[in-house]
Amino acid sequence: EYFREYAYTNKFEFLAVILEHFFETPEIFKREFPELYLNVKTMINFKEEV
Repeated sequence: EYFREYAYTNKFEFLAVILEHFFETPEIFKREFPELYLNVKTMINFKEEV
């Protein structure tokens, strides 16, 4: 339910949706999908500010 249904249309839409959630609601994303969150973080080489 966290990802809208359109995300499952194809792999490109899924990527677009998870990137939106990564930046728009990172706390929820990290809590609900910790492994996916870390994979996205690695994929985009994201460095969190301290």
